[in-house]
Amino acid sequence: RFGLDYTFEPFGSVDSLMVYLSAAKGFKSGGYNGINIFNLRDAQNAYGPETNWTYEGGLKTEALDNRVRFNVAYFWADISDLTANATVGQGSFPVQNVGDASVHGFELELTALPVDNLTFYATAAFEHGAYSNLEPGSAPAQAQVKWDVAARVPQVPSWAYTLGFDYGVPVPLPSGSGMFHIGLDWFNTDDYITSATNDFVASSYDRVNGFIGIDVNQNWNLRLAVKNIGDSEDITSGSRSVQDSVGGPSGLGGFIALPPREIMLSLNYTM
Repeated sequence: RFGLDYTFEPFGSVDSLMVYLSAAKGFKSGGYNGINIFNLRDAQNAYGPETNWTYEGGLKTEALDNRVRFNVAYFWADISDLTANATVGQGSFPVQNVGDASVHGFELELTALPVDNLTFYATAAFEHGAYSNLEPGSAPAQAQVKWDVAARVPQVPSWAYTLGFDYGVPVPLPSGSGMFHIGLDWFNTDDYITSATNDFVASSYDRVNGFIGIDVNQNWNLRLAVKNIGDSEDITSGSRSVQDSVGGPSGLGGFIALPPREIMLSLNYTM
């Protein structure tokens, strides 16, 4: 990894400003696929290592007496011999080196404390992935013929973001001081394909989470948290069970869903 950063002296309402550049190279080793249900050849065929050059540049800023933090980063990843899961038949899920690809985009982060005990935060990511070269016979190389779709790099939604807040209110208690807390966050993501086969698209979805709680004398904390308040049904990965456009089987079919609404009540004591 190679990195370079520079920190500016504070100026105006800016308390700190740092800019940076970096380049890093890594690899993921090859191996043999152990998920072979009906096709033992999947376990006999090896896949090679994947290498990745990643470049990143950005800035990190704090301003207005450290009440506002803003970070932004641009990244670019060049991936050679991308390894990806594919579904090529009934019970056959090989890992393949599908070709070369690039993924690039922006990441943004904002945190603000407009008044005491109130925090707003927002994060966003915008990214794009594309193949520069596909291995003949690999799953994405056959996406146009089998599914009549252009091959997309898996697990790369075009955008995703989170918005939220956390607010605390001091409250008098018979046994001492306390702090009441309430928080809410909203996550949203665009659709994306789930595997190299390009046969299954996870639809865009959003989730809302929240909590209320109270701190007592800096020792006790009672908290009620709810994940997926709207009890939405969201699928994050899967495969189709219908025949593809050339009449071949596409797999057993199925999907993985995120949990339904979850409610947790916790009581903590700090020594």
